[in-house]
Amino acid sequence: MSVNEPKITESGNFITLAATPEDKALLAAIAKQDGNSSQSAVVRRLIREEAKRRSITGEVPMMEG
Repeated sequence: MSVNEPKITESGNFITLAATPEDKALLAAIAKQDGNSSQSAVVRRLIREEAKRRSITGEVPMMEG
């Protein structure tokens, strides 16, 4: 388990992602370049990097749905 791996709670911490085969291949390639990181870790990192790029900081309320 990665140091940044979230703990799964009873209500879950999962999101569902629809991806094309090309998207999945690109994600796998990024994970491999990152030292065989899990794809979940890569997605979390990309989300954090994009939030930083957009200057989104602090606690953001959870979205329903």
